[in-house]
Amino acid sequence: MEETTRLRKVAIADDSPAFLAAAANYVASLPGFMLAGIASTAPQTLALVESATPDVLLLDLGISVAFTGVLPWREMIKPGTVIYDAVGSFFMERVAGFWAGQWLTVMVLVTAFASVYSMMLGYSRIPFAAAIDGTFFRYFGKTHPTKDFPHRSLLLVGILSAIASLFDLVQIITALVLARILIMFVGQIIGLLVFRKRHPEASRPFRMWLYPLPALFAMACWLYIFVVQAFQPQGWQYMLYVLAVFVSGVGLFLLLARKQRYWPFKAV
Repeated sequence: MEETTRLRKVAIADDSPAFLAAAANYVASLPGFMLAGIASTAPQTLALVESATPDVLLLDLGISVAFTGVLPWREMIKPGTVIYDAVGSFFMERVAGFWAGQWLTVMVLVTAFASVYSMMLGYSRIPFAAAIDGTFFRYFGKTHPTKDFPHRSLLLVGILSAIASLFDLVQIITALVLARILIMFVGQIIGLLVFRKRHPEASRPFRMWLYPLPALFAMACWLYIFVVQAFQPQGWQYMLYVLAVFVSGVGLFLLLARKQRYWPFKAV
């Protein structure tokens, strides 16, 4: 009796219907692989990954091994080398020729521009919404008189992005990640604990097993990542920057709250 060959299941998740269709057709043409399903929303992705995770991980591992099988891995991990700065382009040049590498470089640049363009448009809505809500300068709560988009907020985000581009990329990423850890990730966990304690009657469609241990464990891990930065070169500078942003943000919030008479200065 012939042994049936097991097909590798591949799951695809993306919010672009065109990409999903193209990727699904490509996977279907590969021998030894089958399409486990596609997903375009977060709930669909979670359900799909739950059943297809092992094969997806093997496929991702194969992609990584492909790079090391073509390019010298010591140069790939050494900062300052040409391969370190453009590993994808050099990979395509070695596999398919000079113009393939140039074409991939162009596609990376176009993708990077599109990413910056879309992120600036998206993040410009945050100061705009905050201004309308009364928690930011009302000057940025205006839209363009004819195009109906938050042009003032977009200029603010663009100017801040231009200033950030003057610094080293590693410095920017490190500072932003540490800021997100302390202000967003740790803040969300604290907010969850406070909300559950103060509003036990609130609807909670999602439950946490062994509450509050997972939340406390996650907060301890995030704080460890934040504190360990102090032992890295110039780590204290990043930590002081994050703490300065946190303190100034809290101070400005308290001043605004006192002026507009809402929590914690709201009259009982």
